[in-house]
Amino acid sequence: MSQIRPNKMKTITNSDAYNLAADLAAMADSANVNIPVASQAERDALTLAPGLTVTRTDLGGVIEVCDGTKWSKGLQHAEFTASTAPTINTLWGPGPLSLDAANSTSYGFVSSPSNDRIALGVGIYAISCRYTMSAAAAGTTWGAMVNDANTVTYTSFDITPGYASATVSLPSLYLPTAGNVRFTFISGTASGYTLTSRIRVSRIG
Repeated sequence: MSQIRPNKMKTITNSDAYNLAADLAAMADSANVNIPVASQAERDALTLAPGLTVTRTDLGGVIEVCDGTKWSKGLQHAEFTASTAPTINTLWGPGPLSLDAANSTSYGFVSSPSNDRIALGVGIYAISCRYTMSAAAAGTTWGAMVNDANTVTYTSFDITPGYASATVSLPSLYLPTAGNVRFTFISGTASGYTLTSRIRVSRIG
């Protein structure tokens, strides 16, 4: 009977019948190495297994991961865009968020359940949001990334009067429980301008 080591590699035990070729093949197949492949066809010829990873040498070293039924790129990244018309001195946000699929990959880890929010599971994330106003800021103008109830501020920023854009970035946010990240905005600029937003989120752990 074989044994499974802590790294999931299958090895023989002293009670195993001697079968060198079969034993070595079983150990090699369970070694959990990253397999270099030169094309999609070479990747697709592999037997699918959860956790199997390949390096696509034809794509400059992109890593792809198998979940047992399909392949996806190891990088998980999504971008959302939005446009809205804020009211002066009123707590606002980007508004309805639209997925920019052309600039996203393996984005099933994130969704936008409602205005100003993205929903994330347990994990570690890098998030940024760029706000651009169609008119220069006047008075106090700021934005933030907060929890859904707006009781915890993850990070915040100001847009200096006379300027029209700023980016708020959060290089590492650990979420111990699934939930929403909310984006807020408020400005003393007279109503009538447009606020456009681009939100970028990558799962890094």
